[in-house]
Amino acid sequence: MTLALAGKTPRRRTFLVLAAIIAVIISLAGAGLYRGESAEAWNWYTPKVGVDKDVQGGDGTDYAVGESFYFTLTVKVSGATTNAATTITDTVPSAFDVVSVAEDPASAWLENCGKAGNVVTCTVKSGAPVGSYGVKINVKVKDNPGVCGKVVNTAAASGGNADTSDTGEADIDIPCGKLQVHKYLPMDNVNNPWQNQGAGQGDWLYTIYADNAGVPGAVIASGIDHLNPSPLFAKQTVWLNETDTDGDTFFGWFVPDGDSNSGNDKCNQAPADFTTGVPDARYSRSAYLKIEASFFDTTGNPTGLFHICAYNEPAEPPPDGFIEVYKVVTNVTDDPTLFDADIDGGTPFTFSELAYSGNHPVAVGAHTVTEAAEGGYNTKGWAIGTGGGTPVCPATWTSSAGDNSAEVTVAGNNTTVICFYNEKQLPGFIEVYKVVTNVTDDPT
Repeated sequence: MTLALAGKTPRRRTFLVLAAIIAVIISLAGAGLYRGESAEAWNWYTPKVGVDKDVQGGDGTDYAVGESFYFTLTVKVSGATTNAATTITDTVPSAFDVVSVAEDPASAWLENCGKAGNVVTCTVKSGAPVGSYGVKINVKVKDNPGVCGKVVNTAAASGGNADTSDTGEADIDIPCGKLQVHKYLPMDNVNNPWQNQGAGQGDWLYTIYADNAGVPGAVIASGIDHLNPSPLFAKQTVWLNETDTDGDTFFGWFVPDGDSNSGNDKCNQAPADFTTGVPDARYSRSAYLKIEASFFDTTGNPTGLFHICAYNEPAEPPPDGFIEVYKVVTNVTDDPTLFDADIDGGTPFTFSELAYSGNHPVAVGAHTVTEAAEGGYNTKGWAIGTGGGTPVCPATWTSSAGDNSAEVTVAGNNTTVICFYNEKQLPGFIEVYKVVTNVTDDPT
């Protein structure tokens, strides 16, 4: 554009220069609008309020369960002095407790900064000049934050002179985890392969312990049922123990790898084989499973859940009943002599008046208890007594005389008491007396 100013008066020339400048501005604005840009983008007199957000230590800093730190909001006024009140809102994630909120004492243009639960708000006053104004939000990671790993916090302006495209974001990492145990039994409760046990199929309980110089220490969580995740805990080396086997015999652990939200595919990575082939570090036969802190650096599901597989073999069925055998010597008290007996021809055991046979487990049904002959004693018979452990034997035998084999039937979950009666063969004596027929009390 060319201006013909020669011969013009000074006032006229000034007017033409201003007109030319205005024309350029209109041209530029028009070009911006033609490109689809807002006319406001070319107006440096429009006030805008945006937000930047930072976290103590910088983005990605680790903050453990129970640890405190702070976020910083930087409220930015640009373009021109604000002409309306603008609200700054920061909804702090539920993994944290908001402890306190404070604006920079030098930030006279912020007011009403505070919190309602985890929602932090501040108001930028109308008339705030171009500049930056700070807000500090002190927080603490909850004891059970509900999430592990990266947590993102975003703040934004709204209303008034808000630039809604200019938001602030910061993130931290919560190093923590929780464990879920999956129970496996032999498929037919006798042989392999192993089979996963679903909810309601048993009551296996687990306890998690902190590490104490290489051994289980303080309890972190207890009473954790299989298939139920434990509470979240800080990333650390822990120990896991099956504290209630639900009547089964604990067999071993499998610590799977890989990431997935499902436990079954993890436990099915490989058949449970604790005895053959090349040793696999993922298997353990120890009652206490040590889980290193580095395990929680692997990928769990989005809530920090990590899966552990526990294997049990069914316990031997408990005996159905018991037999106890006692001795009664009819003509001697507290006779210490040991007698021998057996059950169904099995391994002999001893007993006496001073020491009963002990509690012998047997199956439900008929059994024969036989007492061996003992030199110096006559077998009298046997009877059924009452009260296992502190028995009461009848005053005399009820069997046929001289019977040393007791035929008994043992009921389920019951103790049968058998009393054998013997008479001790005592030594005999000869006494010699004198009678003098014609003298009384002869001393000869």
